[in-house]
Amino acid sequence: TPFLARPTMVDRLVRLHPQRRLPPPSAIPDGHILIIGCGTNGGTLVDVLLLEGRDLTVIEQDPAVVAELQGAGIRALRGDAADPAVVRQAAPERAAAILSTLGNVHDARWILDEWAQHTPVLVRVFGPDEVAWVEARGGIPIDYAAATADEFMHWWVHQGPASAFGSDSSSNAGGSPAR
Repeated sequence: TPFLARPTMVDRLVRLHPQRRLPPPSAIPDGHILIIGCGTNGGTLVDVLLLEGRDLTVIEQDPAVVAELQGAGIRALRGDAADPAVVRQAAPERAAAILSTLGNVHDARWILDEWAQHTPVLVRVFGPDEVAWVEARGGIPIDYAAATADEFMHWWVHQGPASAFGSDSSSNAGGSPAR
């Protein structure tokens, strides 16, 4: 109905969805790691941190990702990290670290302003301008552009193009992958 489709009503109804609620912040233990954004990069962080036995809390907008995390027993909240009320449900003041993998580094501004003086806030960045921007706000930049270049060079040195294009590079002078 038109009444239910109004933006204010949709917002109120979405807030009632069970994926939008975590245990009360007082029930989230001290020292958890808060991951904001659980796409490809955040998912990799979750995997690594779980292997280390870390206690995690994740904020993600994608309901399928939230359901998968919750199904695996991971504390996960569906919501927009640009909304302070959503992030506050995840007890960031008691986190050992906050990791932001948000697509736009500037979306982490209020998180840096609010918590970087008390808690390590690591933010995914792409290049020197974003590195400087995060550092100026007390955060720890993780430069994915540099990490990607390092990973490529590691691959190039240790495996090289022969592994991708076939072992006989002379038969592949055009540079296309061997088929």
